[in-house]
Amino acid sequence: MSTPTFDVAASLEAELDALWRFAMRITANTDDASDLVQRTCVRALEKRSSYTPNGKFRSWLFQIQHRIWLNELRSRKIRAHDSLDTAASTIESAHGTITPLGNNTATDAAQTNVFLEQVYEAVNKLPEAQRVVMILVNVEGCSYREAADILDLPIGTIMSRLARARMAIGKLQTGSTQAEQSTSPKFRSKV
Repeated sequence: MSTPTFDVAASLEAELDALWRFAMRITANTDDASDLVQRTCVRALEKRSSYTPNGKFRSWLFQIQHRIWLNELRSRKIRAHDSLDTAASTIESAHGTITPLGNNTATDAAQTNVFLEQVYEAVNKLPEAQRVVMILVNVEGCSYREAADILDLPIGTIMSRLARARMAIGKLQTGSTQAEQSTSPKFRSKV
């Protein structure tokens, strides 16, 4: 009696949107994201024998994708003698735009878009290690254990990086709110 084999190629197609989202978030560049997704698919097909069907397929793919991206960053650092930090000029969704949630009025949609852009900017200001953990847990919905497996880190490290990332984003958001309030005109009543 033979056991059915897991079809990596067929399953890979169903995960392309998730791979694209994760690639856009960690690269912050459409061209890099496209290359990263393509390289991830090729590597997954090459390494299909190393996948164990009892594991979560998406986590296995994210692990491959993250390792490829880290190797790319290291290569760029060596070639350009720059730091590992990447400059994020834009963040897009898988369809190229930031879209508001739900069916809101035009004003609500505009406010939602502004808020989402602020959140994306704040996440992109995080150090690489915190940013990747934040994306895996809060955007891709990975559990702490899955994120730890993807990044090959202890779960405690995942939890502390996530906590520091959340605190940093909170400070950035609080700082931008205070800056907006200090620049707004103040009206004084004449008594």
